[in-house]
Amino acid sequence: MVMVEMQRDRRLWARWSWTEGGGREDEEAFAGVKDKRGGIGELEPDEREWPLLKAHLLAYNREIELARRGFNELLKIDPFRVEAYHGLATAASQEESSEELEKIEKKVEEAMKLCKKENRKSDLRDFKLLFAQIRVIEGNYDEALKVYEELVREEPRDFRPI
Repeated sequence: MVMVEMQRDRRLWARWSWTEGGGREDEEAFAGVKDKRGGIGELEPDEREWPLLKAHLLAYNREIELARRGFNELLKIDPFRVEAYHGLATAASQEESSEELEKIEKKVEEAMKLCKKENRKSDLRDFKLLFAQIRVIEGNYDEALKVYEELVREEPRDFRPI
């Protein structure tokens, strides 16, 4: 019963994440993902993706402070969790808070230094991509382009969308 329900929830999440606009289909999918027994992650408490999903859903619903808290909790557990930094940047851009975006940018720079120190090349690359995305959000396209060009020079076969 639980597995069937989880599969249904994941299908609804997939549908929710790919629909456009804020229509009724979004609301139904969100309701399906939200577990009726109290929390999105209670069925699989060890699953690392549920807290991230929950924080993104909170941000999507403009509950920015709760989303921010969720992303920061994830970073306490794993300071290399680039998706959590991305969520913080997304939340800051939704609020149109340049101060908050600057704070996140500094955190990303610190994480990049830590990646270099610990020789985490893949994570470093992900953080550089995020750093460039933050530059785009700020409207600093020239700086973003420099970072993207550096990334291409470092690994020309990385075809991830930017």
